[in-house]
Amino acid sequence: MQIAPAAMPSSPATIPMDAIQVEHAAFPTVVLADPIDWAINPYNSPAWLHHFMSLRWIPADFEADLLFQIVKSFYQFHCAKKSRNPYYTHLRGDHAAVIRIEQLLTFRERFSELNNVPAQGICDRIIRAEAVNLQRDAMYRAGHNHGLMTDIMLLTLWNDYPAYRGSIDPVMIAARGQATLDEMFTRDGITREHSISYQEHNYPLAVQFLDLHPDHNAALIKKRKATFAENTKKILSFALRDSGDYLAIGDTLRSPNKNIRASHPEIVANENELATLGSKGYRLYCDTGLFFYKRRKSVDDSFKKNIHFSATCGWNSVNHKQDDELSFCLEIDGELVFDDPGYTVNVVPRDRAIRTASAHSTIEIAESPFCDIRDSARGSRIAAWFETTNGFVVNMAHDRVADHAISREISLYGEYLTIRDKILRTNFRNPLLAFHNFVLHPDIQAEVSGLKVKLYKGNTVVAEIEAVEGNGSWTSENLDYIGIDKYLYLITKKMVFKSSQEFCEFKIEF
Repeated sequence: MQIAPAAMPSSPATIPMDAIQVEHAAFPTVVLADPIDWAINPYNSPAWLHHFMSLRWIPADFEADLLFQIVKSFYQFHCAKKSRNPYYTHLRGDHAAVIRIEQLLTFRERFSELNNVPAQGICDRIIRAEAVNLQRDAMYRAGHNHGLMTDIMLLTLWNDYPAYRGSIDPVMIAARGQATLDEMFTRDGITREHSISYQEHNYPLAVQFLDLHPDHNAALIKKRKATFAENTKKILSFALRDSGDYLAIGDTLRSPNKNIRASHPEIVANENELATLGSKGYRLYCDTGLFFYKRRKSVDDSFKKNIHFSATCGWNSVNHKQDDELSFCLEIDGELVFDDPGYTVNVVPRDRAIRTASAHSTIEIAESPFCDIRDSARGSRIAAWFETTNGFVVNMAHDRVADHAISREISLYGEYLTIRDKILRTNFRNPLLAFHNFVLHPDIQAEVSGLKVKLYKGNTVVAEIEAVEGNGSWTSENLDYIGIDKYLYLITKKMVFKSSQEFCEFKIEF
């Protein structure tokens, strides 16, 4: 790549600024004014601001003179005048900066084809400034996928664009990137993020970084990549419903990433492998606070219905942690009955509500919230699990509620689940009031009769839940719910059993 002289570029011809529009799938279009105010955030949304600052809203075939005008405006605002958008110099802007460098490289290539030397020069100035900025400690998220993305971009610049090497320290970048990779994944290559989507999303990043590492042992790298691929395929397969969507756990998007799966077929189970899941010997998976069980109907074993179940109780990353310890999802014959509200980053207050304990099939204590996710880990764990002839047993526990140790045992016996909730208190000054939440899929309707709740899809009863031990009463509440469209808020219900008892047992028949 030929680098243009560093002289300041001349101004391109003036173009009407109303031709510049920032489009985002979740927000109305924003028309930019002249001069561009790069500090705007019209919807007070991190998602919109990230999109704006990444420059990815600029299409590849954008009018060349107008593109130059935008690039020069960005340089003058952030690099020359230093009137910086927080997403330029602050940690939250790291991912936007990585995407922005990709865009600027594309813009520079186009300006090179047009022999526009001044425009190439301005792109070079911005890229060098970005490289220096991204090597600052204040712009680096150690142990986070954004940190690894940053290191991948910087090593890519070092390897593929020698003219920028004067702005990059590859030894430092390789060392911090390796440390981040080791924090992001377990030794076996399972994500520490609270998300199935992030296993899928971070796998290609791990492979990219290992391939770019300037000083590595080829045999060890090959072995580690093979372990990553094998275990990524396994956990993604257990999380994948027969419908082709993921069970929503933590910050998981329901739709698999088609681009990643197409470019990395080594993590995609084939039809025979998927058909095997659910048969004897291939039913149970548990790792890093995530539990899955899949069982297919079988005449030989007298199983009348297909079952797909997930549960979670772990403390992984702060960034994608949700207050969902003890929560579970249950699919019966392809129909989700108990579900999770899902994940999005659209409307901040509503998104925050989806992350709280009140939005999950877990246990809440009145006047005693879960500890902050930024606190130290509070004993969240799947303590024991095993498969039985007719199903499974899984024991989960956590200490995230002050003065309370809360546990749940879930057992599958043939065609019913037993859920045993236990609360141990160390402070008896206040009377106990516990809320046992059961989040339903939006297609499920509920009918309460005493201590029983019948669950319908249409006119068909798909399950019945009964409080078989512990005094209390059932109520229902509405919740936000995110389906396949991550920008669309739907409504679902949760059934809540309110009880003053330290032990409650529920039976779910289907």
